[in-house]
Amino acid sequence: MNMNDLKRQYAEKFLSLNWLRPEIALAQSVSSLLTRGQLCGKKMLEIGCGNGNFTFLTVGGLFNFDYDLYLNADINGFYEGRDIYNVFEPEKAAFIKKKPSYTFKIGLDKKEALVKQADQLSLYETTLIDDFTETCAIGDNSCDVIYSNIFHWLSSPFKALKKAAGFLVSGGKIILTFPNPNIYIYWPSCNKKNEDNKIWQMINRHRSKDIKWTMSYHGFKEGLEASNNDLRIIDFKTWLKPHQSILWDIGLRPLSVPLIKMSQKLSGTDRTEIKKDFVATILPYLNELIDDEFRSADQGCMNFIVLQKN
Repeated sequence: MNMNDLKRQYAEKFLSLNWLRPEIALAQSVSSLLTRGQLCGKKMLEIGCGNGNFTFLTVGGLFNFDYDLYLNADINGFYEGRDIYNVFEPEKAAFIKKKPSYTFKIGLDKKEALVKQADQLSLYETTLIDDFTETCAIGDNSCDVIYSNIFHWLSSPFKALKKAAGFLVSGGKIILTFPNPNIYIYWPSCNKKNEDNKIWQMINRHRSKDIKWTMSYHGFKEGLEASNNDLRIIDFKTWLKPHQSILWDIGLRPLSVPLIKMSQKLSGTDRTEIKKDFVATILPYLNELIDDEFRSADQGCMNFIVLQKN
């Protein structure tokens, strides 16, 4: 499949999952297209697997059209920054249309309800409820690929990297995605100039407080070398360019609660019909935004880094 067809395929399946939040579909489609070629190991570990949906779709899985994030979302606490998707979905496995092409040896996350969701995807041989602290024990030299998009939620990233490197076989890879300082320029709700602005505070919903750090390529490289990790950088890209970043920061975020509430009150038939119209309307815009993301020479606000163990 050529890259254009692949972009269309990923846009459609991520939009189907996130149809009420197309800005999430945009970010996840781009991240997935960058990541997919790296997730083909035989003994893979995901740190911060969450509900597993992103990785499931990235490695070739597919849900039925009727499944999406909003079927069982609990909207209580949304405006206070609560994770409204941290709920158990007992029938999630029934919505799987195609199993993933690759599987992971282990998926771990600190949220029990999300891990129970991930358990149903035929994606992880084993799941662990863990926040990747000192107590986490995977086993030295037991993994050939480690993937994580949550390292910016950890206070000591290089300490965590050193620990992760111990799990890798020689030549094994760690794939990371994390924000760089451009988020404070590209995301209006994170821009220091707007920190006292009530509108941007409402849109941000405490999200910026979850980001423990951001790092440029050079800052990361220096930190990696100073920490004596047995790792070297073999690939680096930035993604989520300026236009895409603004859309990600705002999008339909302010309307999440009424849109989700509406979708949960519709009959099954009406919901499917409206969702089809919604996806068909947004998909052309999403496709163009993804094309623009890969055409643009601008620096993004997210880093994609591949490390290899010596």
